[in-house]
Amino acid sequence: MEAVLEPLLFFANGPAGTQATALKSLMRFLGFHLPIWPVLIYSLLAPAASGADYKLKATPATIAWGYYWSAAKPVLHIQSGDTVEIQTLLTNSPDRLAAAGVKPEEIEAELKAIYAEVKDKGPGGHILDRKSVV
Repeated sequence: MEAVLEPLLFFANGPAGTQATALKSLMRFLGFHLPIWPVLIYSLLAPAASGADYKLKATPATIAWGYYWSAAKPVLHIQSGDTVEIQTLLTNSPDRLAAAGVKPEEIEAELKAIYAEVKDKGPGGHILDRKSVV
């Protein structure tokens, strides 16, 4: 591993004259027969993506119940490279979960709120996350 790291450190931080030498050493180490070496070098030396992180919670304001509509207003605008964690829910109602033996405190508060507050329901039975726009 040291044989790989040393040329990379010189290539990234060394004087201009050592960059070409370090790259040649790395290429010799990897071998010219490997067609992926340019991708490997780029992935090791490229700056990490610095996109934003988002969490999209399931709430009465962020879901569509039983339909998708292309004219619906997006609930989140993101940039390329951003990461979104999307909360999903069961389609089962809190009442049916309780009847099946699930304790009331184990039923997600978001599911209870959606069943209590959402009145605009489409023909389908699924709770869907509304669209995000890049």
